[in-house]
Amino acid sequence: MFRSIVKKALGLGRDERSVIAVLFAMLFVPLMTVMAIAVDLSQFLVMKQQLRSAVDSAALDIGQQPMLSDATAASEVQAFITANYPALSVIGNLTSVKVTRSATSVVITAAASMNTNFLQIIGYSTLGVTVSSQIAVNQNKLEVVLVLDNTGSMSTKYGTMKGIDGLKVAATALVNTLFGNDPTLQYVKIGVVPFTATVNVGTQYATASWIDNSNGAGSMSHIKVPTGTGLITFASNLASAAHQSSWAWGGCVRQRTEPYDVQDVAPSTSYPETLYTPFFAPDEPDCCTFNNSNPSFYNDYLSDGTSTTLCRKGFQYPYQKTTDESNVQNCPSKYTTPSVKSGDGPRDGPGNSDRTISGASA
Repeated sequence: MFRSIVKKALGLGRDERSVIAVLFAMLFVPLMTVMAIAVDLSQFLVMKQQLRSAVDSAALDIGQQPMLSDATAASEVQAFITANYPALSVIGNLTSVKVTRSATSVVITAAASMNTNFLQIIGYSTLGVTVSSQIAVNQNKLEVVLVLDNTGSMSTKYGTMKGIDGLKVAATALVNTLFGNDPTLQYVKIGVVPFTATVNVGTQYATASWIDNSNGAGSMSHIKVPTGTGLITFASNLASAAHQSSWAWGGCVRQRTEPYDVQDVAPSTSYPETLYTPFFAPDEPDCCTFNNSNPSFYNDYLSDGTSTTLCRKGFQYPYQKTTDESNVQNCPSKYTTPSVKSGDGPRDGPGNSDRTISGASA
C-alpha cells in the first residue's frame, strides 16, 4: 500500500490534466485588457477620422470665402463642424473649435472626447483627440467693369419703373453681392466706364482730394483757364456771369489723363495727372456748319464775338482743323464776359447722342 501511495505521488509531476484551465486563469486578465484596449482604441480611431473629415471640409469651405470677417468665419466653421461631425459620429463629443486666419491660409483646430467602455479598469475613463487642418486661402481676385447706359432712352418706363431706376437697383444689387458685408474688400475691384462722356459722382465731391481743382493736369488746355483755377470754379464763375444757374458743375468727371485712365494708381495731389477732371463742355463755334448733314454745331451756347476777334477765326466749311482753330476755343473772354445764345451749356457734351438724363449724368 505504501508503494502505491509513493507511485501516485511521483506521478503528479507528470500529470498534464487541467493545464489549459490553469493557463487560462493566469492569462484571463491580460487577455481581457488587450481586448478592451482593442475595442476602445478602434472606436477612438473612428472618432478621430470622423472629426478630421469634418474639419477638412470646414477648412475647404472657409478657404474659398476670404471676404468673411474673422467673427463670421469662426461662427461658420463652428456651425459647419457641429452640423457635420455629430451626423457622422455616435462615439465622441465635440469639445472645442478654433479658427486661425491669415492673408494666405486658414488653420482650423478641433477637439473631441469619448467615454471608454473597458479602459476604465486601468484608469482611463475618457480619451481625447485634437485634429488640425490648414488650407491656402483662395486668393483669386475679381475685377468688374460696369458700363451703364445713362442716355435719354433710359427715361423710358418699363412697367412701373423707369429704365434708369431699374439700372440703379440692378447695379446696387450686384455691388452688394460682390462685396458682401465688407465695402473695402481687397479681392474685388469695380470700375465704371462712362457710357457717354462722363460719370456722375455727385456734387458733394466738389472738394474731394481726388478731384483736379486747379486744372493741374492741363486737361482743359484748349481753354485758357486761369492758372490755379479748377474747372468747377471756372464753371461756377461762368454760371454766375451768364445768370445761368444750371451751368454750374453738375457732379460729372471725365476719365483720367493717359496712361492713368487704365491704371490703378491712387489719385494724388502731388501728381495732378492722377486726379479726376471735372467735366466741362467748351462752347462750340457759331461761325459755320459742322458738315453737310448737320447745319450747325449742337452746343453753341455763347456768342463768339465780332468778326474782328480771334473768337471768330479758325473754323470754315466744311469743318477742318486750321492753324487758328485753337484761338476759337482758347479765347477766354467769351467765358469771363459771356453773351448767352442757346444750347445746353457746359454741362452737356457735343452731339445729341451725348445728352444724358437728369440724375444719371451731368
